[in-house]
Amino acid sequence: MKTERSIIFQTTNNVPPVLIEAGANGLTKAMTLIPGYSTRFLLPEPIVGSFKLPKPKQSCCGPQFDVGRLAETVNSLNNNSGKYWNVVLCNHDLYQTGDGWVVASTIADVISVISVARFMNPNLSDSEKDLAVTRLVAHEVGHLLGLVERSYDAVESYGLHCTNVCIMRQALTPKRWIRSALEETESSVDFCASCQGEMFQCWTQGA
Repeated sequence: MKTERSIIFQTTNNVPPVLIEAGANGLTKAMTLIPGYSTRFLLPEPIVGSFKLPKPKQSCCGPQFDVGRLAETVNSLNNNSGKYWNVVLCNHDLYQTGDGWVVASTIADVISVISVARFMNPNLSDSEKDLAVTRLVAHEVGHLLGLVERSYDAVESYGLHCTNVCIMRQALTPKRWIRSALEETESSVDFCASCQGEMFQCWTQGA
């Protein structure tokens, strides 16, 4: 059975307030996966600009930050020894050694580092940005909580992801994140039954 933890929600100081709010909404969506979460968790106010970024590398898209080093920096500053879940929202391009550019990276049960940089495109409407960032944070926090580890309704795509109409489906471009979010909204689905069942089992097994 999984262990309850407090959440530290941090953002860099260049994330627009409206997207911080969208991120908080995504965090709330994901926490509803935990049975009885509303009585056990008090979702935190975001801590803005409380850490220094590691030195970036230059790419054709501008400066990019090593998501692994950023995760290490945050964990070190928070003296994280399994007591907290860390959720970090930033407005900087990220890369992961071996994978290149990434929109986010999560170490299950430890930390999610999430970037809104690719959603700052002026061709996207405010509502599309809000929808995409809410889904993005909910998706990564789903991974943080342990999804997806099952052998059914799942596919390998830079980690295991759901194959149903579900927040835990993979999306590899900003347009695809938006399209998936719209499909889920139209279907009135956040997390599918398979993902809800998997999370319920994680939190009740052995109780």
